[in-house]
Amino acid sequence: MPVEWLYSILAVLLVSLVSLVGVFTISISEIRLKGATFVLVSLAAGGLFGDALIHLLPEAWVRRYEHWNRADAAIASIGMRRKHMVSKRKVNCC
Repeated sequence: MPVEWLYSILAVLLVSLVSLVGVFTISISEIRLKGATFVLVSLAAGGLFGDALIHLLPEAWVRRYEHWNRADAAIASIGMRRKHMVSKRKVNCC
């Protein structure tokens, strides 16, 4: 059997096993499920933030200013982090 067939079958099996994650999550306790949900939502939010910073923001910037460099990316990242820190401080203090 060619190696390509072996890799294809392994990929299909792996994807099929990933689809059984739903069955596994139903069987675990509610406390663990809440903890796992928090982690998964955090990963999803981080992925969306990374996608916006790396892909969407430079495209929007270039359409307006005709250039994008690392300094612009650093300024945007620092601004988003400062906004997050200020909003966290407001939540914690009041």
